[in-house]
Amino acid sequence: MKKNLKKAIRISSIDETGGRALIDAPGVVNGTGVSLFLNGEAWGNGQIVGGEAHIVGRCPLPATYSLTMEVHTVNTKLLPE
Repeated sequence: MKKNLKKAIRISSIDETGGRALIDAPGVVNGTGVSLFLNGEAWGNGQIVGGEAHIVGRCPLPATYSLTMEVHTVNTKLLPE
């Protein structure tokens, strides 16, 4: 199940100057939570609504960075297979 979830949710675009990220999650249940971590530190979070999430981070992104994503499922039985 987790393997399929990783394929279903991805970071689709980043606004480095504005510190925003768009998460693409077609077919994922509304209300599924997404958290982003910048270089290991909490940066921003949001929820999937209508197959996407708009996340505004705490700050603009530096010249070099690493973003990781953590997904908080609502009900794993409702996720795409």
